[in-house]
Amino acid sequence: MKRIFAALLLMACVSPLAPAKAAAQQQRTTVQTLIPDTTVQRVIALYNREATTRFTGETRIAAGTSVTGDVASLGGPLEIGGHVTGDVVVINGDVHLLATAVVDGTVTAAGGSVRVEPGARTGKDVASYREMLRLRVEDDRLEYVQAPLEPGISAGYDFPFGRTDLLLAVRGSYNRAEGLPIAFGPRATLGTSTPTRLQALAIYRTARGLEIDPNHLGYFLAVDQYLNRKVRLEGRLYREIQAIEDWDLSNREASLAAFILHRDYRDHYERRGWSAGIRMKDPGSPLELSLGFRDETNRSVGAADPVALTRNGEEWRHEPLIAEGRLQSVTAAFGYDTRNDIRDPADGWYIRGSIEQGLGGSLEPLAITALPASVQTVDEFTAALVDIRRYARITPYSRLALRVIAGGSLDGGPLPAQRQQTLGGAGSLPAYPHLAFDCGARATTVERDGTFYPFHGCDRMAIMQVEYQASFPFASKVADELGLGSWLTNSVRWSAFFDAGRAWTEAESRNGRTRGTDDFKADAGLGLRLGPLGLYWAVPLSRSEHQFNFFVRLGPRL
Repeated sequence: MKRIFAALLLMACVSPLAPAKAAAQQQRTTVQTLIPDTTVQRVIALYNREATTRFTGETRIAAGTSVTGDVASLGGPLEIGGHVTGDVVVINGDVHLLATAVVDGTVTAAGGSVRVEPGARTGKDVASYREMLRLRVEDDRLEYVQAPLEPGISAGYDFPFGRTDLLLAVRGSYNRAEGLPIAFGPRATLGTSTPTRLQALAIYRTARGLEIDPNHLGYFLAVDQYLNRKVRLEGRLYREIQAIEDWDLSNREASLAAFILHRDYRDHYERRGWSAGIRMKDPGSPLELSLGFRDETNRSVGAADPVALTRNGEEWRHEPLIAEGRLQSVTAAFGYDTRNDIRDPADGWYIRGSIEQGLGGSLEPLAITALPASVQTVDEFTAALVDIRRYARITPYSRLALRVIAGGSLDGGPLPAQRQQTLGGAGSLPAYPHLAFDCGARATTVERDGTFYPFHGCDRMAIMQVEYQASFPFASKVADELGLGSWLTNSVRWSAFFDAGRAWTEAESRNGRTRGTDDFKADAGLGLRLGPLGLYWAVPLSRSEHQFNFFVRLGPRL
C-alpha cells in the first residue's frame, strides 16, 4: 500500500513530461531505472573479455581474499568482502559490498541494485540500473538481445525509489473498428529488488473523430508485483478492441494496409473485464511461462468509418458476429526464444504456445441457423495455438527458416467465433486470396444493428512454411566498389519459399459453416529482400488456379 500511495502522490505532484534529472557531474553513486545503451555495451564487453574473472549465480568473495583484474557475475547476487583490483559488473543481479570490501575500479549492477556497507571502499563510481537485460549465451559469450521498440513515447523522472512516466502510445493496430487506438496515461515503477509496476491508460479511438464519449473510450489498468527477479504477479482491468487473429501479420503491416490501402486484414471484437495471473521469466533464460484467469464480457463490433489514403469512399469489409456474453477461462502460455536477432533472425528457435479452457459463463453464438442443443452455448471449450520457428545458417551468405503453426479446438468441439481460425493471404498462404479458407463464414451476411458476417472461420488450422534466403553472388564485389562495406551483402537477398496449410471444422460443430478444406492447400514463390522491405511473387500449386500473386512484406516473412 505504501508503494501505491507513493506512486499516486508522485503522479499528482510531479510533472512527468519534464526531462529526467541528470546525475551531478561529480556524483559517485548513480541509481536509475533505465540502462543506457553505452552501459549495456560496456558491461557485455567486460563480461566477454578473456581476462575477466566470471561467476554465475550466487557468489561470495570472502574477506581476506583478492581477485586480480575485472570481475563479472551473471545472475548474482555477488557479495564482496575481499579485494578486487579491477571493475565489478553484475548482470541481472545485486551487489553487496561488505565493510571489508575494497574495489579499485567501478561497481555496476545492470539489472539490479548495489548495497554498500559503511567502511567499504571503491576507487571509482558505483552505479545500479533496475532495467533487466535480455541476454543469451552463445559459445560461452553473452549476446545482448535487443528488445522490440515500444510503439510510443514516454518521459518522466528517475527517483532513488523508482520512476514515473507519462506514456503516449499506439495500442494495437490501425483498424476499421476503431481507427487508431491511442493510449495515454501515467505509469510508475516502485522498489528495486521486488518492484511494483503500475500503469493506467485511457484509449482514444480516432474513428470517432473529435467526439469524446466515455462509452466509446477504452482503458487498460495494470499492476505487476515482482516476487523476485524471475516471478511476478499480474493484474489487469481492461476495455479494448481485440483482434481475433494476429499471428500472420505484424501490427505495423496491418496498420499500413488499413491506412494506405483501405484493407483491414484482421477481424475484431470488444472485450471488457479483468484478469489475474503469474508469470515466470528468468532474464538470463530464453524460457517464459505464465498462468492466468480471466473474467470478461465479449461483444461484437461493427466496422466504423476511419480515414484511409486511398479508396476512402468505399465501404469497409464487414466484421463477424462473435459469441457474445460473459466468458470465464483459465489460460496457460509458454515461450522459448533463442533468435540471434528479433528483427531479422538468421539462427535460433522461436516457440510460442498457449491453451485456454473455458470454465463457463453465458457465451451464445449469434448464428443465422437454428442451433442444436449441443452448441447452444460455447463457453466451455478448449482451444490451443502453437507457433514453432527454426532459423539456421546454411553458409555465411544463406539461411533457412521453417515455421509450423497449428491451432484451434483440441477436442473437436465448436469454438466461439472469436477463437476461430482462417487461412489465406500474405501472412499464411499468399498465393490465395485473403481469408480464402474460412469454412464459408463470409458466404452470407446477417443484419443486426448493421451488417455482419455470421462467423469468423474454422475450428481447426495447421500450416507449414519454409523459406530459403541467400545473398546475390555479385553483391560483395559491388559493395566493395561502391564503398558500402557489408551492407549490400547482408541487406539485399533473394528467397524461395513453400507453404502448405489446411483449415477445417468437424461435422458435428459446423452449425451452418462448411467443412473447410479436405486436404492441404499449397503454394510456392520467389522474393527479393531489400533491407526490411520484401517483394514476393507466389503461385498456387493447384490444378484449378495458376495465377501469380504479388505481395509486399515489412520485416521477415517467417
